[in-house]
Amino acid sequence: CFLHDGHVRVDVLAEHFRPRTRAAIEVFFTLVFFLPFCYFILQYAWPFVERSYRINEISAAPGGLPMRWIIKSFIIYAFALLAMAGVARLIRAFALLTGFPRPRQT
Repeated sequence: CFLHDGHVRVDVLAEHFRPRTRAAIEVFFTLVFFLPFCYFILQYAWPFVERSYRINEISAAPGGLPMRWIIKSFIIYAFALLAMAGVARLIRAFALLTGFPRPRQT
């Protein structure tokens, strides 16, 4: 959803900006807020998942989930994919700002 710009946004001001201005704003906020947030979550999720794996954590409920660390590892997986989507959007915004690579003529 983030990669294809399908997420909910409140663009009260940005809808009146030129595409290059919107791209510059996107580059700024992606570099200053989005990617550091993904890094922060990944940094704290790694020990959380590693500890769960080391102790082979299982659910305390009868008939609960075995190997709970597998489910916890999806935190790392999800935020790594989200960070990659952010980098892809960052590259697209840089391409719009710099004009490189030029769009192919069809």
